[in-house]
Amino acid sequence: MRPLGTVLLGVCAFAFSAEEKPAARAELPQDIPGLIEYMARSDVAGKEASERLGKLGAPAVEPLIAALKHKEPRVRYWGAAALCQIGDERAYKPLLQTLRSDPNPLVRSTILWQLQKFKKDEVYDLAFEYLNDPDKMVRFWAMRVLVNGNRTDKLPMILRLTRDKDAAVRHDALVAAVELGGNTQLELIRKMAASDSDPEVRAGALRCLTLLPEKTAEILAIMINSLQDPDPNVQTVAATLLAKGTNQSFGFDPSRPPERKAVAKWQKWYETNKANLKWDNQKRRFVLPNEPPEEKKEEKAAEPKAPAERPPAPGK
Repeated sequence: MRPLGTVLLGVCAFAFSAEEKPAARAELPQDIPGLIEYMARSDVAGKEASERLGKLGAPAVEPLIAALKHKEPRVRYWGAAALCQIGDERAYKPLLQTLRSDPNPLVRSTILWQLQKFKKDEVYDLAFEYLNDPDKMVRFWAMRVLVNGNRTDKLPMILRLTRDKDAAVRHDALVAAVELGGNTQLELIRKMAASDSDPEVRAGALRCLTLLPEKTAEILAIMINSLQDPDPNVQTVAATLLAKGTNQSFGFDPSRPPERKAVAKWQKWYETNKANLKWDNQKRRFVLPNEPPEEKKEEKAAEPKAPAERPPAPGK
């Protein structure tokens, strides 16, 4: 499965994989060298020890700087997270040096994300630079840093990545572009939903429509067009979003192709009503004037889920 999916945004929290199970718990060491070595046991242990080291503050800084050269990558990235939590200026230059030289992409990703805690504007310039990192995980976290800092001035470079040869990179760049550019990216969404070579990216583009701050009826036209996508999963995403966004379905069922009659009904309904459709923030869907009240409370429409398996948020 491609690295395209759920991620923790805007927070410094580590997401463990479903496969990782905590090992039999050993007592957490009390000394700094012991805590540093404890981080090598597992990510569960690494998180726990990193938090403890971060709370110890200044006395842990020099040992943690030395740990940036540890042979175990887990120690390096959890150690970097602890250093950024402490925020001591002594650690800033060594962290930059490790970012430049470490061969492990999770170490580089962690440092890039965690450096925001130093509250330096140059971190965003670094993130812009690392949009060219050879590893797509690092490029993903570089985009997240720029989105987190609302760096709209870096949008042109992110837009370039929507044409990357890697589907995961194209998807993640589109999400970042929509988060930074809002409705200015509607045409890009339309293009990628209709013509990207990867069905997961096309489905992700449809979900990006729900990220737009201004919901116009035009987004429904894009979804209706995708009901005729050659991939059943894209059809399902389009049908689900349409049903939640309009309270209509017209009997469309992607499991019974071809659904030409249902698509024709959607098209006719849209052409008849597009001028009067308005987004209702309370109902979380499009409504028509003088629409009769609903008999029961409607469930809140789901926000978009990014396509499957992105890397876990680095650090904590």
